Formats: sequence, C-alpha cells, structure tokens
Amino acid sequence: MSNQASSAPVSESQFLVAGPGSGKTTVMVLKILKFIYVDDVHPSSILATTFTRKAASELRSRISHGEMK
Repeated sequence: MSNQASSAPVSESQFLVAGPGSGKTTVMVLKILKFIYVDDVHPSSILATTFTRKAASELRSRISHGEMK
C-alpha cells in the first residue's frame, strides 16, 4: 500500500483503505509531508480525514512534528 500511495502524483486524490496496524497513518503522514516540503503544496489546501478523533489527533501530532513511527 505505501509504495503506490506515497508515490502517486500531487494532482491525484488518494483514498486509503486498510485494516488496523497496516500503516495508513504513516502513509498519510509521508504523503502530506511530501506535499508540503517537496511539492510546495500549501498546508491549507490539504484535506485529510480519519474515522476517529484518536486517529486524527495522532495524524495531527505526527505531521506537526514531522515524525514517522
């Protein structure tokens, strides 16, 4: 999953579906950080959604700290 999603073009929307512990959050963080720091996409033009507040909090934390887990 991570190779296809992380290397998809900026102009392409992404929809990640996978089971628990499969690396969805890591892929989303990598993709968002790449958009911001490599592709010069302004953060306000990125929309990322999750199904739970816990997942959203984890995503926000990893992006703001530029972390991979």
